[in-house]
Amino acid sequence: MAEMSDQIGEKLVPVGDESAGTQEVDMGTEWVSGLKKEEGADGTEIKGDAQVKDSEVNSGTKESGVKKEEGTHDVEVKNDAQIPGSTGTGDKQIATGAADAVDTMDYQITDVDNRLTYRRGWPLLPVLPVLTFRSNVPLALSPSRTHMKVFREILEDHSVTIHSLEVAHRYNAGSPISKRTLTLCVLSEEKDNTEWPEAIRALRTYIETEDPPLTLAIEIIDHRIFHGLHTLPILPHEKRLSSAIKKRKHGVVNILEESGLRWTSLEFWWRGFSGKREDCKPTVLIGTGESQKKAWWKDVKEQVEEKMGSKWVAEICHREVTKY
Repeated sequence: MAEMSDQIGEKLVPVGDESAGTQEVDMGTEWVSGLKKEEGADGTEIKGDAQVKDSEVNSGTKESGVKKEEGTHDVEVKNDAQIPGSTGTGDKQIATGAADAVDTMDYQITDVDNRLTYRRGWPLLPVLPVLTFRSNVPLALSPSRTHMKVFREILEDHSVTIHSLEVAHRYNAGSPISKRTLTLCVLSEEKDNTEWPEAIRALRTYIETEDPPLTLAIEIIDHRIFHGLHTLPILPHEKRLSSAIKKRKHGVVNILEESGLRWTSLEFWWRGFSGKREDCKPTVLIGTGESQKKAWWKDVKEQVEEKMGSKWVAEICHREVTKY
């Protein structure tokens, strides 16, 4: 089956006046989720709380592959669908109300946003996928001006490979464009990521000490995925991966449900830096409209990876519910 690219294409979008810029979708999750999926096989998708039918909500019981009783956090789980923090032994375990202890605070940083090895920045970056808008950028931050020359010199002094350097607006769909979305976009190589934090600190110092200070975020990202990670289906003949999905997906659903967080989709794909499987990893792709919640990054991601096994990674993506 052919590779599915995350880049959907370009679309002209007016902002404020008659000028228009190019809007690019970095990770085409809505496009990907529109593909046909078969349970237990390629790219299996399971819908979250925000997509439950009215009849299921009204009955007080939501089926996510595991029976859940009305008015309680206790969930009966069979076989390998075990919930972290649960009690009991054998094939049955009873969850102990993990939703009561969930950390509902937003993720915060005091230095550099280092949640992803292939993307670092400051301050806290919007969770992928993001849109890129190249209009409404101050003239002082245009390629020919002094600031851009200084940015390049700082990056070179810190041995950061530069494939491209520009200022653009980077933001999640549905968020407004403003000065706060202005971002210095550095397209680099993940192999340099040990050099990125010091380079970000040096760039930040320059930005904050200008008179007047600049309003500008910093994002250093691997150049191969600026427009999104490459996405490939998990094929039926990949027996071990297909079997893992079939056996463990409901255990993953239990983790999401017991977290108390809103989630909108659950999918299983190969995701990585190119259209070749050797450059990708089996990935549990979790969509949520509250992707900056600390619990996703500190708790849920780790629990899902433990559930699926060492070959798998969990990826949190920003995805609001689509209404038709």
